[in-house]
Amino acid sequence: MTARTDPDLDALTAAVAARARAVAGVVQRMDGLVPDGPTERVTPTAADRRALAVRLLHTAAGPAADAVLRTLVDGPVRSAVLADLVRQDRIAFWETLGDLVQAGLVEHDPERDSVRASAAGVAVVELVDRIADAGDLP
Repeated sequence: MTARTDPDLDALTAAVAARARAVAGVVQRMDGLVPDGPTERVTPTAADRRALAVRLLHTAAGPAADAVLRTLVDGPVRSAVLADLVRQDRIAFWETLGDLVQAGLVEHDPERDSVRASAAGVAVVELVDRIADAGDLP
């Protein structure tokens, strides 16, 4: 039986909250570009956060995303190496990577060409492992 690791749910909630704030900021800036557009402050609602949480889990659910996250749990990797490790062609890989970055599951430093799992990304891997290992639990 493998060692049981509890997923860091705080990391997942922090990723969703950060994404909600970022999207609210973009909406606020876009509203400012519209003549006579809305002027009230945009604040994420519970429904917004729920939608982003579902999106985060949906983004992580694909086989390519799972392979990327599982690879990055061991530490940062250069993007070209990562694409080879997960056996994706370059365009498909960049789409997967972009989705994971946008969801807050991985961080990409283009200057160093380094990709690493965020705390939320690690938590998703731990969550999936925990569910998958449920058959091994007494």
